[in-house]
Amino acid sequence: MSIKNLSFKYFFSELTKSTFLFLLGFCFLFILLDYSVRFKWFTHSSIPVLDLFKYYSCNLLSKSYLLLPLALLISFIKVLSHGVISKEILALLTGGMSYKKIFYPFFCFIAINMLFLYFNTELLIPKATTYVTHFEDKFFHGFQKGKKLFKIHQLKLQDDSRIVFKEFHPSSLVLEDAFWIKSFQDIVHIQSLDLSKNPPEGKYVDYLSENSDGLLEKTDSKKSITFSNIKLDSLGFSSLILPPSRQSLSQLYSSLPWRHQAKSDEDAIVLTHFHYKLALPFTLLLAFFGPAPFILSFSRNLPIFYIFSFSLLIFISFFMLLESCLILAESGVIYPPLAIWLPFSLFFAIAINKFRKVI
Repeated sequence: MSIKNLSFKYFFSELTKSTFLFLLGFCFLFILLDYSVRFKWFTHSSIPVLDLFKYYSCNLLSKSYLLLPLALLISFIKVLSHGVISKEILALLTGGMSYKKIFYPFFCFIAINMLFLYFNTELLIPKATTYVTHFEDKFFHGFQKGKKLFKIHQLKLQDDSRIVFKEFHPSSLVLEDAFWIKSFQDIVHIQSLDLSKNPPEGKYVDYLSENSDGLLEKTDSKKSITFSNIKLDSLGFSSLILPPSRQSLSQLYSSLPWRHQAKSDEDAIVLTHFHYKLALPFTLLLAFFGPAPFILSFSRNLPIFYIFSFSLLIFISFFMLLESCLILAESGVIYPPLAIWLPFSLFFAIAINKFRKVI
């Protein structure tokens, strides 16, 4: 076996082992901490072990967009720093191998994991997040109610009126504490609105109208009533059942606004998450190009601790910046493709420029 094949096999196996050990350790800690926090809910709910295993598997799978880049970042630093300290990379360079051939297993490893992330985004994450949502809605509803911050949601209707609501139960398609805003002078408060029925059925309904003083007052009440004039917007309803953050790339692509221009809030959210999910796998390349120049400096005393610390700091800062851009793009403040791809372009330009200077 040639030196090239031996080095490829060695580096690839080391990367695989390091990544697997990190993911295994993180999964164990995550399950241990989460189970300890929700212990009383698990004991009182008598959840089957198989369902519990499926819940944690889906929960961790839905976080792979963050876990995998972090695992690869740590693996790259570990394998590269060991290769520099033990003079393995220097020996390969002295033997006539170029950096291109030495880093070939690293790029193959990145390519495989990028394909996995795209496969995960397209097929696994939508199913995993849906299962997690239904599971938590069924077993942890009381626990989450005490922990969640108050948040307002809205659903657009075909007549351009909106339903503003406090909570949505995906398993039963029920809206809680909903306000159907027909106009500023005509509002309907619905304590529970069942969207699974056709037409939707509301319970404990109050009709509010503007009086002569310009104030809203209750004019009528119903214990139960069907709303035949509530016509759900297809895009808004599909986003309610499966939000863009949980949709696959193909689903987002089919919902993209024409000419890539966001004409409404829903269009901006769809366009934002499409580019966000399209760009996320490229964080694996940043995980390599970021720390590599500092490790390959071949200094006498390689500051591994500082490289680890600085890399983790940059990693966290990058994702915080990306999340900020995601929020700005969803709200329409910044054009979505620009908001998502600009941080990637900036970090890639800095990392690759530094990498080219070292090699």
